[in-house]
Amino acid sequence: MTHENDLSLARRIAARDDSAATELMQSLGGEMLGFANGMLRDHAAAEDALQEAFLAVLRAIEKYDGRVALRAWAFSILRNKIYDILRKRGREPIVSNEDPDVDRFTD
Repeated sequence: MTHENDLSLARRIAARDDSAATELMQSLGGEMLGFANGMLRDHAAAEDALQEAFLAVLRAIEKYDGRVALRAWAFSILRNKIYDILRKRGREPIVSNEDPDVDRFTD
């Protein structure tokens, strides 16, 4: 996309043009999902991150000012969602199958 195309698409999305939102998702979705899969190594988590990122893009599109490519802006939002997931994973307790308390989680 060119700079003018980015701004035009962002304006259309801000005006609640569903076809513009679909266009953005179709043009970036596959690449963004691949990026999320590579970072998270968990397809379900990658899909969740992508969905959260697209919702954040749609909610914040009026703040897009065109200083960077729309693709780069959307990827930065996705990257932040991925970091949120990774931080959350770091806080989750790890339970081993050999842990005597594992049964309390499976009953």
